[in-house]
Amino acid sequence: DFGTATPMSDGAEVATDEAFPVLDWHTLWAEPTTEEWIAEPLVPAGRLVALYSAPKVGKSLLMLEVAVRVSRGEGLFGYPEPESPSVVLYVDFENDPRGDVRERLSAMGYGPDDLGSLRYLSFPALAALDSEEGARQLVQVAESHGAALVVVDTISRAVRGPENENDTWLDFYRHTG
Repeated sequence: DFGTATPMSDGAEVATDEAFPVLDWHTLWAEPTTEEWIAEPLVPAGRLVALYSAPKVGKSLLMLEVAVRVSRGEGLFGYPEPESPSVVLYVDFENDPRGDVRERLSAMGYGPDDLGSLRYLSFPALAALDSEEGARQLVQVAESHGAALVVVDTISRAVRGPENENDTWLDFYRHTG
């Protein structure tokens, strides 16, 4: 007998099956396989999405357009429109509001009256997102606005660890992602 209880860090014991449940294959096969989308085909609901490419190819521009379209309830690339607009929190550590953001939004045909559900933080004083404090702050801001989508641009400026180190991204994932 391997026991039915597992000691937890706080001294409490819980049944092993409750603490470490295994997949029920029949339930898994019975569940629907359709993906829920925030912005089809780029942003599925409930998932972490990373967009990366060479520098200066338009990642920020693309994500700004995605953010605005989600906030307005508009579809992307001919895919169906969502059922309703969603609040989007855009956390920007890279782009100048006057020199980049306003210019890009104007070029897309949007003005102040079109951006009611887009919450934009420009160079916010958040703690690093690869820390517990940064994660807590970001979640607090996202929840206070009721955000369905959070965009962090550029993530390498939002973490304290070295950009090319695995531990930086593991800490980001553990705390914020």
